[in-house]
Amino acid sequence: MEDAKRLRGLLDGTLEHDEQAELETALEHRPALRRALADLALQTDRTRPDPSVMLKADIRTTPTKDVGAGVDVGPTLGRGGMALVRLGQQLKLDRPVAVKTLRVERQNDRDIGRLLREARITGKLEHPNIVPVHDIVQGADGVPQVVLKLIEGETWSALMSDPDRVRQRFGADDLLEWNLSVIVAVSRALSFAHSRGVLHRDVKPSNVMVGPFGEVYLLDWGIALELDEVKRD
Repeated sequence: MEDAKRLRGLLDGTLEHDEQAELETALEHRPALRRALADLALQTDRTRPDPSVMLKADIRTTPTKDVGAGVDVGPTLGRGGMALVRLGQQLKLDRPVAVKTLRVERQNDRDIGRLLREARITGKLEHPNIVPVHDIVQGADGVPQVVLKLIEGETWSALMSDPDRVRQRFGADDLLEWNLSVIVAVSRALSFAHSRGVLHRDVKPSNVMVGPFGEVYLLDWGIALELDEVKRD
C-alpha cells in the first residue's frame, strides 16, 4: 500500500494490525513520513491535528492510558540517545501534548535525574521561543514523564537550505532574510536564558523547531548549565 493511503488509514483507524505495526516502525525512522502525517492531519482538521485519532494507532503492548497521570500516551514522534518523545493527550484539558520519557535501557537513577533536571531548567524559562513544560507525571511503569507543548513543524536544519519549502510554508521569498529572522528568535531565547543564569551549550539548527505559523523554538536543554551550579562547585 502506498504511503498516502497507509497514512490515511492510520488517521481513520482502518489499518490492519500488521499494517499498523509496519507503519509505526516506518514513522520512527523516516522524518519525511512523519511530516507527511502531520500535514495530512492538519488537512483533516484545519484547527489542529486530532491526536485522539492518532492514539488509536498505538500498537505497543504497554498500557497507553495512565489515568493517575492524566495523560493518554500514543505513538512515538522521535527519539534521541537517552529519551524518546511520544504523542499524548492531556485528559483534564483535552489537548494534544508531547510526552518525553526515557528509553527502556536508560531508565536508571542517573538518567532519571538528568531528565528531571532538564525539565526543571526548561520549566523556569518561560519565553515565547522556548517550549513550555506543562507538567511532570509518573508513567504506568513508574518512570517520570515530562509533559510539553506539542510543537508541529520542522527543524531549522531541514528548512534552512530549501527556499522552495520556506516560500511554500511561510511565504518568505528571501531565504537569507528568513534564516536571519530565525537566528534573531534563537538569540532572544538565549538572551533570556542567560539573564536567568542558564547556558544552553548545544545550539545547532537541528535543535531549533519552526512551527507552521513561523513560531521558533529552541529545543533540547539536556546539557544546559546553570551558573549557580558552577559557583557552588
